[in-house]
Amino acid sequence: MEHVYLAVALAAIAGGFFLESMVRRATMHSLPAVPPKELDDSYAPGEFSRFIHYTRARLHFGNVQGVITSGAIFLFIALGGIGLADFWAASIATSLGFDGFNAASMSGDIVRGLIFLVILAVLSAALGLPFTLYDTFVLEERYGFNRTTWKTFLLDRIKGAILTALLGGPLIALVIAAFHLAGSWAWLAGWAVASAFSLLMLWLGPSLLLPLFNKFEPLEEGELRSDIEKYCSAQNVDVTGVFVMDGSRRSSRSNAFVTGLGSKKRIALFDTLMESLQTNEIVAVLAHEVGHYTLGHIPRTVALSLIRNAALFFLLGLALADPDLYASFGVTGMPVAAGLVCFGLVIAPLSYVLGVVDNALSRKHERQADAYAARTLGKALNIDAGASLAGALKKLTTDNLANPSPPRIAVVLHHSHPPLLERIRSLRSQAA
Repeated sequence: MEHVYLAVALAAIAGGFFLESMVRRATMHSLPAVPPKELDDSYAPGEFSRFIHYTRARLHFGNVQGVITSGAIFLFIALGGIGLADFWAASIATSLGFDGFNAASMSGDIVRGLIFLVILAVLSAALGLPFTLYDTFVLEERYGFNRTTWKTFLLDRIKGAILTALLGGPLIALVIAAFHLAGSWAWLAGWAVASAFSLLMLWLGPSLLLPLFNKFEPLEEGELRSDIEKYCSAQNVDVTGVFVMDGSRRSSRSNAFVTGLGSKKRIALFDTLMESLQTNEIVAVLAHEVGHYTLGHIPRTVALSLIRNAALFFLLGLALADPDLYASFGVTGMPVAAGLVCFGLVIAPLSYVLGVVDNALSRKHERQADAYAARTLGKALNIDAGASLAGALKKLTTDNLANPSPPRIAVVLHHSHPPLLERIRSLRSQAA
């Protein structure tokens, strides 16, 4: 059984690499020679050709990144990198006065685990940094999307590292402590700790964490806010949580999103969205986001996530009790943090499948939000709701050089939103 865990982890890495390569290959071969008829009037001269070149560049970049990162991770695990990193962590913990080599010591296991995860985080950041730099300052810059300065880039990384340490460190420590103190119910205690943390972040994140990275200004008075207030009033939705976010600090891409729970909910409209869309189109985008809120998509998704995570923590509890899990990766003893990482590697195929299910549910929610917007917007305001939302979606797709009709395999594996052409045809069908 010892070698089965390692074999499953390595097979998952290799399988994931080949599957992603197939997706990129299918996407490359599916690129059309001319714009779809629904978008004949949407691309400015030369823009469709720019979309083709951009998509091909991203696919080539993905191929190179996939070979290097998957190969590096495969070799790191196959050559005992997990066990070596854990040994270094135990040695450092011991030098700090903790019983790092005794996994039965809770304090020693916590310190050992935190150091172990820091080592892996540093290695992961070092592996990914060159690709992030190229993506941001070369590829996105070449096609006119990047507006991130070096200062903003560095500050984002520093803030992210500090938040990870301040929030992630205590969370990991509590999970490790739960597996030491709760006995046979350790999986339930660990799940309770992780779930409480997730709910707290979902509640406080929009008002405390997001403003650390972006500025959020309440939507100012004017025609747009008047139309939004009229629409939201008809839907019995509070509009105090509508903000304009300075997305243009980092990219010229446009977007909108809804996040948070209860009084902490926040509907954010990128400032770039405000620049590129007409008033009725912006209201249509907001109506879509209101649809997510009104239809209860966020709490429903959170509830399903909590249930799923309970099952995963139950499996985790079984795996952490098996000495072969640790031995297969060269880990001495049974430290909880190393067990978490090993379990994550072994269960990667299941995580992939769950990701496919999550994307399918998300696409269903997006279709429902589209239908909600088209159904309610026309009643509240004297505009063609379907045409306005379709027009907004077209501009968002063409401005962002997004693929309006990706291959089915790409949609199933990765897309949280239905393809543009599917959404447009659905809106037209509803209008008819």
